[in-house]
Amino acid sequence: MTSMKVLVVEDDEALRGLILATLPDDWTVLEAGDGMEAIAVARAYRPDAVILDHDLPMIAGADVCEILRREPWTDDTYILALTGSDDRHVRRRFADAGADAFLLKPFSPVQLLDLLDRWERVGV
Repeated sequence: MTSMKVLVVEDDEALRGLILATLPDDWTVLEAGDGMEAIAVARAYRPDAVILDHDLPMIAGADVCEILRREPWTDDTYILALTGSDDRHVRRRFADAGADAFLLKPFSPVQLLDLLDRWERVGV
C-alpha cells in the first residue's frame, strides 16, 4: 500500500484506537469523534479516504457522507461506512449518500485493510 491520508471518524475511542493501530505507519491519519468535527477536518485536510462510523454525535455518519459528497474534491475520495447495525435501511442510506463500501462491526483488522487495499489497487 502506498502512503495516503485517511480520516478515521469514530466516537468510540477504543475502536478508533484499534483502527488507528491497524493502518500502515506511513499513512497520515486524521481523527474525528463526531460528525461536525469530521466535516471540518475533511474540509481542512482533504483526505484520500474516510472511514466513517454511522452512529455519531452531532451528525449521523450517512449525513456526513452526503455532505462530503457535495464537495467537488471528494470525487476520488474513498468513503468506507462502518456500523454495528445490519439493518438494510442503514446500508441503503449510506449507499444513497455516496459511500463506496460498507463494513459491519465487529470486523477484523484484516477485513479493514483488505477493503482499503482493494480500493487503492483499483483506484475507486
